[in-house]
Amino acid sequence: MSQSAEEDAQKKELDKALKEKQEKMELRVENLAANSKREVLSNNLDSSLKKNSAFIKKLRGGLTEDQKDSLCKELLSLNLSRYISEVVTAIAEAKLKMNDINAAVKIASMIHQRYQEFSPLLITTLSKLFTSVPSSETEVEKSNRLIKKRIIFRFMGELLIVGILKDPEILMNLLKDLVQFDIHQLSLPNHKDKDSSFQNLALVVSFVRSSGQEIFGLKKESNRPIDQNNSNENKMEFGTILSDQQQREFYNEVERYFRSAANHLLTEHKELKGKERDNHSIMESRGELSESTIAQYDKLRKSFEKLLANTTSLAELLHLEKDLPHLTEDQNVTRVDATITISFGERHGTKDVLTDSPFDDEDTRSFYENIPDLRSLGLPGILFGDSDNKEKEETKTEESTTQQPEDQKDSKDQKEKEKEKDREKEKEKEKEDKESEVPPNSTLEAILFKLPTCVNRDLIDEAAKEFCYINSKLNRKRLVKALFQVPRTQLALLPYYARMVAVLTKCMKDIGPPLVAMLEDEFYWLYKGKDQINIETKIKNIRFLGELVKFKICSPNMILTCFKQCLDDFVHHNIDVTCNLCESCGRYLYKSAETHVRTKNLLEIMMRLKNAQNLPNRLDTMVENAYYQCIPPERQVKKDVVSSLSPLQLYIRKLIYQDLNKNTTKPIMKQLRKINWNAENEDYVLDCLLKLHKGKYNNVHLIASLIAGLANYHEIVTIKVVDRLLEMIRYFLELNDFKMQQRQIIQMKFLGELYNYCVIESQLIFNTLFLLLSYGQANYDSSNESNNNNFSNNPLDPPNEYFRIRSTNNSFQRNF
Repeated sequence: MSQSAEEDAQKKELDKALKEKQEKMELRVENLAANSKREVLSNNLDSSLKKNSAFIKKLRGGLTEDQKDSLCKELLSLNLSRYISEVVTAIAEAKLKMNDINAAVKIASMIHQRYQEFSPLLITTLSKLFTSVPSSETEVEKSNRLIKKRIIFRFMGELLIVGILKDPEILMNLLKDLVQFDIHQLSLPNHKDKDSSFQNLALVVSFVRSSGQEIFGLKKESNRPIDQNNSNENKMEFGTILSDQQQREFYNEVERYFRSAANHLLTEHKELKGKERDNHSIMESRGELSESTIAQYDKLRKSFEKLLANTTSLAELLHLEKDLPHLTEDQNVTRVDATITISFGERHGTKDVLTDSPFDDEDTRSFYENIPDLRSLGLPGILFGDSDNKEKEETKTEESTTQQPEDQKDSKDQKEKEKEKDREKEKEKEKEDKESEVPPNSTLEAILFKLPTCVNRDLIDEAAKEFCYINSKLNRKRLVKALFQVPRTQLALLPYYARMVAVLTKCMKDIGPPLVAMLEDEFYWLYKGKDQINIETKIKNIRFLGELVKFKICSPNMILTCFKQCLDDFVHHNIDVTCNLCESCGRYLYKSAETHVRTKNLLEIMMRLKNAQNLPNRLDTMVENAYYQCIPPERQVKKDVVSSLSPLQLYIRKLIYQDLNKNTTKPIMKQLRKINWNAENEDYVLDCLLKLHKGKYNNVHLIASLIAGLANYHEIVTIKVVDRLLEMIRYFLELNDFKMQQRQIIQMKFLGELYNYCVIESQLIFNTLFLLLSYGQANYDSSNESNNNNFSNNPLDPPNEYFRIRSTNNSFQRNF
């Protein structure tokens, strides 16, 4: 269904394009005929000022594709010979869009066929509008002017195609002016404004895209198939609009413009890379970029991306894709956008790759990022204090509606209102003081008592939801205090307490920041103390801050500042605090784009301090573990043997090990027969067929079927396969390794399948069974008692070895 729908859409698009070309051909024939002889106007045409003014007004405001038919009909009933200048001005100043150009061309053609003075006046007016540049203009006015120029240029190109514009030199001169203006801008010594560089490139691209076949002689390439009934589309031509020489002149001018834009693209790319390198050095030294630096880079990047897109489009239209400059990417650069993103260099021979998420697995990411919104759970807004805000807003709106101008207000009224406001503030303060004297809320106490038991995501989210029913300013303060006083030995509660803070902070802004401020003050108080006690409190403090960082409640810059403070005095408890910081949020900071560079530098400083100091074994091991917790060591990857194989060998492996099943046996056999069976390829096919353990156990009979099929065309294959198989069976019997027993079982099954497919005879099966039964006991005689003793002590056949019995049973199952 989808293919048929696409074909129908392509057919409709093709029919539409064909119809537009036919209409242009008809208009061109009519316009060229009107140059020699124009129709005589009838006396019945309306030449009144009212009707003609109304028509001109419609041209200025309603020259669209939808209004084309009504305007054409009305035009046939009017005599515009006295109003040609007004008509030209209306058409030139009309707010056209790209989709309305065909309608404007149709109207202009009808007027051209009746009035001889219309065409020269229209071309002159459009040329003046195209070349006019105001002395001063805003960014919006400049953008609108460029859009208007693009439409006028496209309109004049269509007028040339339909025969209204007779002299192509007019259009050629306009094109040269555009090209020369942009090229001249580059030669100015103070050319630094990126907005003015190649500002006409989009205009030229639009013109070439619409008129490339008729004016530039470009062949349109399309990926869609051409219907046989519509195959005359490519044969349809507009006659000799332009000579080959004129088309070549147009093409050469645009090609010169393209090459200049390509050179400037390379220059801007180098400038952009230099800016990125500067940003990288700033990030390494300071850890952040200023707003002005980000704005400058953003402007430079947008200019480059715009130039790249337009240059690429022009290259595709001119079929000059090979002449596009090769833009290389630097490794050690910092790219900034609305948020900062970084690409980093090499570390220990490998590249640091930042994923979209700073978390290593999906469950962890879901815990820290999927924070429920309590407002969307159906809780009333009054629980979050929305009602108070609404009442205040309503009172403000009522006051604003009843307010009168300041001139008409009496000073007494103003003083009374100010007094009323002061009284309200005093009442609010009294209420707060009374609330502070209220005894603890029993429901809040129940929630706080239950918090230590909330050890999973659902329980802590439910506790946050229950707190909303007792939400008040006083209770929020008590909750923050209770969260801050989490027992120092219960570190497992910290992630869940931090999640509760993140859930409530979405609706209550005075929970997260106060808690962070309290923890930060505690950190600096403990850091300045320089005592060797309260180690558990220090660890709890830094781990709580680390959890809040992962929930984006605490600023990463603040935790990195704490990291640096500990490194400045990297002794005693500061080492424990640093290691716990790395274990709690170090990996998150390292994988986050905004903090990667600073975290990496601080971790390297930590390792240098460890190597420079003679730390005890406990602390040395702790620092190494913390470092590798943030930056796991690279595992040595074994060289893949598959990478050294040829494409043909890879294809053979794919056929035998991946594609082989009961439905693909015959096609795979045909593909193997097509291979050039030289000595190298033959040996590799046999190796793949005999490495049965790399395929599926249930596909063993299919491999036997392949060998049976190939035996009809390559008889030597059967001999080599059977010979190698028997040799492998005997080798594994002599090896007698427990690890190879599964291979022995699959080999016996394969031998039986070869017999089933008539590749080998029964005598070979019996010989193999006899080998399994008598291996190691070739001289055994049941009548001789001494031989019986040797049988029990033979190292080739130990008395407790029963695997050959299993192999024998497997062979019997396949053949009997």
